[in-house]
Amino acid sequence: GRGTRVAILDTGTDPSHIDLAGKIDLAHSTTMVTSSPCPGDLVDFLDRNLHGSFVSGIVATNGRGAASVAPDAHLIAVKVLNCLGSGSFASIIAGILYATNVGADVINMSLGAYFPKSTPGAARLLAALDRATTFAHSHGVLIVAAAGNGGIDLNKDRNFVFVPAQSAMVVSIGATGPFRQTNFDQLAFYTNFGTSGVDLFAPGGNQQPGGDPAHRDGILSVCSSFSITVPVCASHNFYLLGGDGTSFSAPHAAGTAAVVKSQFPGSDATQLQHCLFKGADDLGQLYSHGRINVVGAAQC
Repeated sequence: GRGTRVAILDTGTDPSHIDLAGKIDLAHSTTMVTSSPCPGDLVDFLDRNLHGSFVSGIVATNGRGAASVAPDAHLIAVKVLNCLGSGSFASIIAGILYATNVGADVINMSLGAYFPKSTPGAARLLAALDRATTFAHSHGVLIVAAAGNGGIDLNKDRNFVFVPAQSAMVVSIGATGPFRQTNFDQLAFYTNFGTSGVDLFAPGGNQQPGGDPAHRDGILSVCSSFSITVPVCASHNFYLLGGDGTSFSAPHAAGTAAVVKSQFPGSDATQLQHCLFKGADDLGQLYSHGRINVVGAAQC
């Protein structure tokens, strides 16, 4: 991932964590949050939740306590969710445009909402999201988004939509995960699926009743020392083991895109997507274009 920049649109990040120190582009990291019970969310990109730091650590770390996919990539923290993990689509759209304008190569969005297309105002919202994601794509930025955790077959009811994963030019990522450390490529119990809504799959953890008692079926990553939602994370350089969700499969794919971009610096978003799809391991129709393979993508 050397020479690449991945924008993490999330709850912010923790640039002081031993595994994220030096990985964050401090000059361009910012907040787009306009409403929060935590006043600091309105003025800086520090992660008072934990989600954004966890996602960041999957893309790039210093390898001290957790491995990452693209350890030489640099991260731009664009805070679009507040300390409780909620936010507005206006902030998300602003974040997409901002990340594009400051030169991100990849945008990761481990967030989303599922609603009927008949919802009042939905058509205008979907059009606005499409304009933003198309703008990013036209400027060479690959957008990766979590496919959602509802266990929904997105092929069945086309009257509903999960965005931004199903927005224009977005690569939607579902989750795989083991049960008791076996069958690592099975679909995670919670992941949305269906070729109309999910493009690729990647490891997202699979914590469920009866699973591995040491939580190894989940994902390991960093936690923010600024977190108010999980007080134990205030212990500096803390890690969490056992995370699961398409929130954590998406950054595996975003990191893969950063690796490809570092191999082929002149590649645009269409070419990056092609390499992700071409390099993926074909596991059958249920997995859409397949499960990501970093080496395969980088050899595109």
